[in-house]
Amino acid sequence: IAWLTSQEFFQQDLHGNHAKLVDQLKATAELVADLCHFAVPMRELGDVYGGSQMAQRNALFRAIRQGAPQLPVACHERALEQIPVDDFAGVDGDVISLLQTGFDTPTGGHNRPQDEVSAGNHTYDGAVGFVSQNARRMAGWQAAGRLERHTNAVGEHSIPDVYAGQPWQPTRTLDNARRRGKILLQHGAQFDLSSGAVL
Repeated sequence: IAWLTSQEFFQQDLHGNHAKLVDQLKATAELVADLCHFAVPMRELGDVYGGSQMAQRNALFRAIRQGAPQLPVACHERALEQIPVDDFAGVDGDVISLLQTGFDTPTGGHNRPQDEVSAGNHTYDGAVGFVSQNARRMAGWQAAGRLERHTNAVGEHSIPDVYAGQPWQPTRTLDNARRRGKILLQHGAQFDLSSGAVL
């Protein structure tokens, strides 16, 4: 997986210059296209380009597609942020929603009030509801011809206990993280990068 840039590089080295970022993404995608399975412009894209900057967001994915016409391209967003279909407008081929559920979001899947989470104007049955909603929405857009091939996936949902004193909470054992990932795979995620769960 190629993370083609970072927020820090964009802000510190490119000084927030959008045109330079577009050029850098195109060139880097071309450089690494035969060395990876898919490319992501940067982590948590909404931290840099929010919902009112859809043209700029879309330009990033178009640049990657120009640099690597066959390489699947993914959007990674902040916790409980759905991936906008407009990110992929005019981007042929394979596109991926690389979702982040939030580490403290309940797994859900049982329609219990204690698992209900809200983000923006949406309420979900925990991480399961969030992941399955993105899958249904994007499948509808694919059926309507707005996307050629879409994969719904989970990039971050459950970072396990990796080392003593790590700064993130809650921590989970690797087995707990895999169980959570497996549940998300049963509810609309096609692969899981967070814990490597498989069905």
